[in-house]
Amino acid sequence: MRQALKEARLKNKLKVREVADAVGVTASTYYKWEIGDRTPKILHMEKLSEILRVRVDKLFFEPKLDKTSRKGA
Repeated sequence: MRQALKEARLKNKLKVREVADAVGVTASTYYKWEIGDRTPKILHMEKLSEILRVRVDKLFFEPKLDKTSRKGA
C-alpha cells in the first residue's frame, strides 16, 4: 500500500471517487494506485500532487516505502 497517498487523501477529507474524478481516471484505477497494484503515469502523479497538496516525491518516491510499493525493486 502507498500509505502516503492514502493518508494525503484522508487528510484532505476526499473520497476515492472524488480524487479519481479530479485526476480523470476511474475510481478502480485510483484505488489500484493507492494499494500499490499499479503505478500512475507521471502526468497523473503531478495532478495528484496538486489535488492532495503533497509533493510528488513524498507521495511516490520516498526511500521508506512499504513492501507492496517496492514490487520489482
